[in-house]
Amino acid sequence: MRTKLAAVSGAFALLVTLLPMAGTAAANHGERTLKLSPQKLNNRLGTTHRVIATLSSAPDEGSPIHIDFEITGVNDPDGGESLETPDLTCTVTGIDDPATERIDESRECRSPSYGGPGESINEGVDEIRGWIDHDGTDAVVEADRTEGADETLEPGDTPEPDGTDVVVTRWFQGLPRAAGLNCSPEQSVLPVTGPDSSLSVDCVLVDKAPRPDVPLAGWIVDGENLGGANDPDDGADDILADYNDLCTTDAAGQCSFTIAAADGEAGLAGLCFWVDEDEDASYHATPPWDGAECVEAADAPENDNQTDVITVEWRRSAPPVALRTLTLTSSKDTATFGRPFTLSGKVQSQAQSCAGGVAIKLQRRGSGAEDAFETIAAGTTAGDGSYSFTRTANGSADYRTIAGTDTECEDASSGAATVETRKKVTLKAARNPVRKGRKIELRVEVLGCEAREDKVVLYKRKNGKLKKLAAMSTNDNCKSVFRRRVWRKTVFQARSPQTRPDFLGGVSRLVRVRIK
Repeated sequence: MRTKLAAVSGAFALLVTLLPMAGTAAANHGERTLKLSPQKLNNRLGTTHRVIATLSSAPDEGSPIHIDFEITGVNDPDGGESLETPDLTCTVTGIDDPATERIDESRECRSPSYGGPGESINEGVDEIRGWIDHDGTDAVVEADRTEGADETLEPGDTPEPDGTDVVVTRWFQGLPRAAGLNCSPEQSVLPVTGPDSSLSVDCVLVDKAPRPDVPLAGWIVDGENLGGANDPDDGADDILADYNDLCTTDAAGQCSFTIAAADGEAGLAGLCFWVDEDEDASYHATPPWDGAECVEAADAPENDNQTDVITVEWRRSAPPVALRTLTLTSSKDTATFGRPFTLSGKVQSQAQSCAGGVAIKLQRRGSGAEDAFETIAAGTTAGDGSYSFTRTANGSADYRTIAGTDTECEDASSGAATVETRKKVTLKAARNPVRKGRKIELRVEVLGCEAREDKVVLYKRKNGKLKKLAAMSTNDNCKSVFRRRVWRKTVFQARSPQTRPDFLGGVSRLVRVRIK
């Protein structure tokens, strides 16, 4: 009897010893549960990723709660699911910081970031498991090891909701920065019913950084009807794209598809198409892909981003006049002052008489200006609808062409083509060669300048590099003269930086001054 009582007394003493420890954890964490966000996110390589941990209620005063994270997948820092040595940690302090608006520190904390420029991040999927670290040590893992990213399908060993949550992020390789998408036709009018009611669209994707443009192959194009006629979801769904995986660009950067008048509705629709960099079915405003730039106007400059917007109007009855579209491109994006460039395009119509031999007007306005276009030239299309105008660069400008109305053909206008003008800078040596130690006159002329307001900078080659030597303003004739003493064979160059919005800066050719 005494032995049995002693055993009971010992067990009671052990329980008393353990109760304070259990009480601390319970008071600190209790029945709190954990949620991580974002649940699923696609990240472009070169960006950073962070996870926000949210507790169901704030920690007790003076008892912060630690959240541990383990990354498994293509970017696991330690190459395995080692929950005993978590990859990331953050702490819910229980006190909100009013300086931060995106999280509530009274019951949230944000993990350290990973990814970003300079870090070695692989393309693929990472799974991030987060859990409440009850005892504050990594040796004892309180995580539900079997819970999955979709807790309704894989709740794990602990009933939901619990102190563990799992989220997924997918890393993808984005397009080059200078990639541009152009889809055509820009404007269309179609019948609501019949074989001609579907819109045929052709898209071209290129990298504009090299010269000439380089086609980009193997990229998927998605699309969205921006709440207009025949919108498949009537504008109700801003999560999934209306038109997923429309086409994939070929070796020439081109692909084609059709958009049907799905609901048989008459009316106008804006159709936005974009390059689906992360290859999902999403449509959203942020992050900056999957349709985030669909706010651009239908007549915005072409190939300036990875998104293009076109318009189509479906009509109940056959239009009274033949439909036609009008294109315009420039042979140069940037031209030196006084140099020629060509603006060309084509009128397309099902009625031959509305394409060939029709009057075309060329219009111009200052680059990026809000002013109305002014007509500067007129011409007539060839038999196949093609046309061209040769112009001389005299200031950066936007150009467009229009085809007027007659009794059989609809009005048509092209999108804007922008041509930037660069100053023309010439540099001449008054005497060349020159005697050693003598001064030489270096005469600079700037075409496309504003007299006495343009700056001219003289450069001299030294140790294989051009270095700034002197600067002055142009005179009333847009000219400047530098006088420099020359001791050896020397190379000079003149530059005039941009001083007004309609002219880019210019650079002269190299001038070599020889010694007699």
